[in-house]
Amino acid sequence: MKKITRRQLGELLAVIVIVVFAVLSLRPQRQHVTAYSLDQKAMTYTGELAKHKFTGKGTLKFKNHDYYVGDFKAGRFNGTGTFVSHKGWRYQGHFAKGAPTGHGQLTVNHKVVAEGQVKDGKLINAH
Repeated sequence: MKKITRRQLGELLAVIVIVVFAVLSLRPQRQHVTAYSLDQKAMTYTGELAKHKFTGKGTLKFKNHDYYVGDFKAGRFNGTGTFVSHKGWRYQGHFAKGAPTGHGQLTVNHKVVAEGQVKDGKLINAH
């Protein structure tokens, strides 16, 4: 068995340090914001940001009292979430690129009126 020299050990340690720092520097940086207002306070966002876009868990409230609570990606509703309208309806389910897509449930005045598959905001299979 070949013995590892001090130089080889030093080189190996240097490579490991470089890889660790490279991985850390390439991770998306997220910071929690207590409140972030947009469009002259027509919207208020509370949650995580990455590269100045809503990314991660958050809440977006609108001036008319509508709100969304859930996952964001690149500034859009993306993942699991709930959108509540001030008019008494609520959509709870999956979103993709800002629109309801996947399994979801529509509730009006506390009664489930539709549940099923949604694609690009349109109900395609309900029960």
